[in-house]
Amino acid sequence: MKENLNFKTKNTNISLTAYRAIKILKLLMEKPSTSAEIIEVLKQDELTMRSVSDDTLRVTMNSLKAVGCKIARPCPKNNYHYILTEHPFRAKFLAPEINVLMQIRQYFLDSCQWRTVIGLNNFYDKIIASHCDVENVDLLNKNRPFAKVRANILKTFYEKDLGKKEILMTYATSSKKIEKINISSERVFCEAGKLYVLGWYYKRNTCSYFNAEKILEIHSIEPKKLTETLENKVLYKVTGDEALTFRCNSDERILEQTEKEITVECTAMSEFKIVQRLLSFGCDFELISPMYLKNHLLEKLSKIKARYEQ
Repeated sequence: MKENLNFKTKNTNISLTAYRAIKILKLLMEKPSTSAEIIEVLKQDELTMRSVSDDTLRVTMNSLKAVGCKIARPCPKNNYHYILTEHPFRAKFLAPEINVLMQIRQYFLDSCQWRTVIGLNNFYDKIIASHCDVENVDLLNKNRPFAKVRANILKTFYEKDLGKKEILMTYATSSKKIEKINISSERVFCEAGKLYVLGWYYKRNTCSYFNAEKILEIHSIEPKKLTETLENKVLYKVTGDEALTFRCNSDERILEQTEKEITVECTAMSEFKIVQRLLSFGCDFELISPMYLKNHLLEKLSKIKARYEQ
């Protein structure tokens, strides 16, 4: 008790009446409360540390109403709770402020800082719930990043480290086929506003990427079994006429160049994209590595050849 008295003595410039009002306002902003619940909170507070009478409570409520708070009185219809329906201390975000918030989020999305984007989505949800006029809710949610990813999956991406893990998940491998698959993940990345996991797909014995929008459920996340790192580097040569007009993409770099051929290293995020890139050179290319991609390319070319032999 002596310690509490010393605490109060050191804070003699604090108005306990004002402090009590702020304490009650904070409680009502969190949830509707009965008189008994409010009195108990004040009793347990180290500054007020005593019970208050019903008259004192009513006077404090009237003080809050006087500064603009709208508080429903306890009655049988609300189970005898004080309910805060409106208060003047809410910041209002109008269209100009909303546009700034959207620009900030878009900057991090363009920079592929996906975890920051998810955090901003969560923060903006709180703004919508507490500080945003109804007419601006749709504006703030317009083009919301990762909107098609399930909430529980997005939460896992944000809270868990999915890099270099063994992941068992239910995945929509096609529009009509859903499978439970096992992958050895390498890392999570963001490309063109979408969220992906890069990893080794055991069933197909290939490096692939998995769209977070198609992940229906993540069953387990375990330490990684594969010891090697999936660099996902693709080496190929461009020859003939294509070498004369070749231009690097943003994910490519030239390792060696002669008059007849160019050796290129590509960081392939998507197997589909790199195969399409190679096929765009017609016959004027040679895939050097990796071996699994060579095999898949041969399978694709064999299917194309068989189609014309029929």
